[in-house]
Amino acid sequence: MKQHVLLSLFAGYGGSRLSAQFAGLKIKKEYASEVNKSAIAVMKHNHPDIILVGDVRNLKPEDFLDATLITAGSPCPDFSFCGKKKGMVTKDENIEILTLVHYQQLVSEGFEFKGESYLFWEFIRLYYGIRDLQIKMGLPVLNFMLENVKMIKKWENVISDALGVKPILFDAAVVWGQSRVRLFWIDIDGVTIPEDRGITIGDLIKGADNGTGFRGRMGNNGKYYYPQTIRKDNKSNCLLTSLGNITKKTGEMYGTGFYTTKRGNVKMLTITEAETLQGLDKGYTNVKGVSDTARIQMIGNGWCIPVTGHIMSFFKKNRKVLKSKKI
Repeated sequence: MKQHVLLSLFAGYGGSRLSAQFAGLKIKKEYASEVNKSAIAVMKHNHPDIILVGDVRNLKPEDFLDATLITAGSPCPDFSFCGKKKGMVTKDENIEILTLVHYQQLVSEGFEFKGESYLFWEFIRLYYGIRDLQIKMGLPVLNFMLENVKMIKKWENVISDALGVKPILFDAAVVWGQSRVRLFWIDIDGVTIPEDRGITIGDLIKGADNGTGFRGRMGNNGKYYYPQTIRKDNKSNCLLTSLGNITKKTGEMYGTGFYTTKRGNVKMLTITEAETLQGLDKGYTNVKGVSDTARIQMIGNGWCIPVTGHIMSFFKKNRKVLKSKKI
């Protein structure tokens, strides 16, 4: 079986390694780019052999010519339907960044960028930089897998145009007990979504029956209230970077990190339960010096491993590499 050298960008808690292990890939080496100190602590605690390479903006393609697979879950807040959906723009002028060449020009001219979603172009810069050097030197060419949130078609098309492939829409609910819809761009053919395996939140969390959300709404009296929404599919809600909260004085609940029990009670997810819903081992993020807040944030930002593991399993098979565009 082929041995892989991973280059994991925006590596988080080590989702690429976990996904590769889930898929049964043999990993010879992994380079990981991450700047969040808590995520780095968790990643290194669980995978001490990972080679940390620092900020993605400082990486040079020529340093990763042995990479066989580049993976990334590039920052999503500016794409997300939960955010402002501005996408990739400059900070003050709101100039939309639609190509790698344009991005590099803006960088050279000293422009600053809004949010972090623009860092997608760093993934593109490195992928094509490494690929072109590998081709030039007669080396095996790396594959890619990119994950991001479901977004408006405008930005989805920008990403697809840059990579030369269309994304796969994958809801974790078909393979796991969490509903989590994500887009995946991958450069091999034959990747399929399995039939619903029927895994419920109750299969993963003892006594759980359904995900429950409390979203703030303005009442006729001008005050917010938090109506309860109960799912009907026996799944948990999509994990976010906050589980929500309960107001001590009034008992009002806010957020989506709750579930109803089989007895009809409402409970907030524990961090351990959130780990389980992402396919992590219990206590995976419980590392000395990492706060509970940081744990929830990295879990919410991370990959659902049964999903990414399923997709990465196709790299084991002799799949045709889709023809990506030239930059």
